[in-house]
Amino acid sequence: MSALVPEQRKPNFEVFLTIHDLFNVPLLTGMISVKWKFNNSLTSRSITGSTEYQPVLDNKVTWNYKTKFIAKMLITKQNILKDSFVYFTVRLHAHSSKISTKMGTLRINLTEYIRISQDTRRYLLAESKVNATLRLSVQIQQLSGNADFEVTKTLNKPLVFSGITGLLTEGKEFRKREEDVGVSSNIAASEMERMLSSIKTFTEQTKNYYMHSSSNDFNSDQIVDDIYAGGNGWSQKPNISEIEDQPEDPFLDHINRLRKSWVLPGDQAKEKLRKS
Repeated sequence: MSALVPEQRKPNFEVFLTIHDLFNVPLLTGMISVKWKFNNSLTSRSITGSTEYQPVLDNKVTWNYKTKFIAKMLITKQNILKDSFVYFTVRLHAHSSKISTKMGTLRINLTEYIRISQDTRRYLLAESKVNATLRLSVQIQQLSGNADFEVTKTLNKPLVFSGITGLLTEGKEFRKREEDVGVSSNIAASEMERMLSSIKTFTEQTKNYYMHSSSNDFNSDQIVDDIYAGGNGWSQKPNISEIEDQPEDPFLDHINRLRKSWVLPGDQAKEKLRKS
């Protein structure tokens, strides 16, 4: 059937994909990898790849894995670019087991990125018992075929977060995660409300945070976004001499407690935190 379709209706696109990191991992140890697959709608062949297994450090796994591939898509007779998906599977290899287990999955529609420049987003994992978010960058360039087609899909907000602001804005969709993407119901709504409340409090109070100094170029929103993404809130290494010494600042202690409360650990992790 593909041979009967004119070449102008089978455009080729070069896809640049970066798998940055997995955030909010409720584990203390373990190795995690991401496998991806693109199913070509015009042939029976698939394009696949995977990151290396990397360790969980501070509830985060970092790869910064980059790849590119050619995606052949189809323009329908109605001049609409047909959906083409990339599938991701996040797998965990625990130190105590020789078998890897699936932590979650993700599916993105490449047609949603056709009309935008390079875009970086955090995606909430589906088919998962945890609230981990996978950060991806996608950029697409058309190489051949008809460019005068229509794209009917836009980025799906309930599954996408572009920083702490997006998380708060899409809070309603975030709480609907159980029905939208099939998350296990053992994560109670009260836990979700508590986490969102803690993050909101942190955001509102950051303007008074001591990290504002002449050596930090980040504004309040950027500080919060950087910390949420696993950074330290500084645009560059701070000059300690420019920071006021506040060894007994109760506000900073409160902020640190809020930061820890964003991660929802499992029962074993909670027990270790109680004993520490």
